[in-house]
Formats: sequence, C-alpha cells, structure tokens
Amino acid sequence: DELMSQEELDALLNEHLGQLDEQQNLNIDDYLTTDEQDILAEIGNISMGSAATALSTLVNHKVRITVPQVYVSTPDAVADTYPIPCVVVNVGYVEGLQGANILVMREEDALVIGNLMMGEDGTNLPDSLDELYLSAVTEAMNMMMGSAATAMSELFGRQIDISPPNTSRRDLSLDSLTEQMSGGDPVVTVAFRMEIENLVDSTILQIIDI
Repeated sequence: DELMSQEELDALLNEHLGQLDEQQNLNIDDYLTTDEQDILAEIGNISMGSAATALSTLVNHKVRITVPQVYVSTPDAVADTYPIPCVVVNVGYVEGLQGANILVMREEDALVIGNLMMGEDGTNLPDSLDELYLSAVTEAMNMMMGSAATAMSELFGRQIDISPPNTSRRDLSLDSLTEQMSGGDPVVTVAFRMEIENLVDSTILQIIDI
C-alpha cells in the first residue's frame, strides 16, 4: 500500500527489461550490426521523442520517453514478457517505407491516457477499456505515430506516411502476436520507458519485422 520510490520503480523496469533480454534467447549480433543497432535506437529516440511531444499536448501533462533499448526477439517471446492485458497498436506504412510496426503498452497506461484526454486527472479509471476509451487511445496513437512519421520524414529526407492505426485490447497470455507478424520469425523489439508525470512509469514496446 506504500508508494514506491523512484529507485524501486527503476529496479522493476530494469528487471522487466532483463526478463525481455533473457527470454528472447536470440543474439542481436547475429541479426544486426552494431551500427544498425545504434541507428535503430537513434531513429526510435527521434521518432518517439516527437511522439511524446504530441502526446503531451493531448493529455496536457509532460510525457517523457527515454532512449530505447534494442533487442531481437520473437512474437511469442514478447508475449511471454507481457502476459497482462495490454493495448496493441498496428501501424502500417503507405508511403516511404514498407511493412508495419506494432506498439504494445499496458492496458492501465492506456486507461490513464484516455482518462487525461477526457479532461480528467488520470486517477479515477474504469476496470477495463470500453469503446469510448479505446477510441480516445486510438486517436492518441494516431497523433503520436503521425508525429513520429513526420520526424522520420525529416530524418530520411523522404515522405513517410502511415495508415490509421488499428488498436485492440489483447491478453498476450491467451492471444500471441504471431498472427500480426511474419509467423514466428525474429523481430526487432525496441523497449522505451514512458513516464507521464506521477501517473505512468512503465515500458512501451515497438515491434518491427527484421
């Protein structure tokens, strides 16, 4: 019942990221060079930094997203580290890049975002996502990923456009991500720490086909 200290929160996050690293059982160096790993982290840092700015405007609270950690994993291994109910956002590219990427966040974090977008204080939350909340979170993801695409357009020097995001509530212990990716093939997993003042402090995952 006691509030957790920042040190305890940091330890929990590091434990979660450590579990992700242990359970993926894949050596990233077998799939990506060191330069590619650094570049993916920098692209994530720039694009998600822009997305955080967009989200800050929507929720009227400061949003901070840290420099990411890059892994190579599989959809099933990712699901093993995220068995709690979560929100899965599938974003496709329609211009400038091919393929798609998936964002995964905890349902509780999505509820806070939706609550703030409705002008509330982010504390009096429903038990689960209803259609109204899911619609609000979808709009937030649309704004965030649109902002990220704009940042990538500037970075790559070419127009990057995305499709409207497909957002759904999922329990990955029952329903894995395999169907949304290329079977069980390895995927790049980029883990960000997302903080919204004193309301949210957790991990958001971006999953990309190799």
